[in-house]
Amino acid sequence: MSVFDGAFTNAINEELDSSLIPNGNIDLISFEAQLIEKLKQDNKRIESNTEERVNSAKWVRSVIPSWLGITAGILIGNGLNILNLSDTTLGILLGTTTVNVLGLGYILLKGLFPENKEDIK
Repeated sequence: MSVFDGAFTNAINEELDSSLIPNGNIDLISFEAQLIEKLKQDNKRIESNTEERVNSAKWVRSVIPSWLGITAGILIGNGLNILNLSDTTLGILLGTTTVNVLGLGYILLKGLFPENKEDIK
């Protein structure tokens, strides 16, 4: 048994099960086992987050071109007088399309490339 005190013990108390640290004494084998388990759980979480981010990226890469294609089709149809939409309707369509494309891209990039280390968790 080793005795740790001060800030290190406080940090350990916050991270680990307090039952492993009675009276400031640390059972190093239990400490290592719990630390290894915590690291395994962190790795699983990171793998899961990465998989979700890849799936989100694929979804956005299919939605944005589809949305733009539909919008282009509507604009072409209106230009060829197949559709007779007002200028206001076309303005709203273009405005919402722009916001959706930029918003989805921003959300995707923010998720894939977080600014802070805390955002990764």
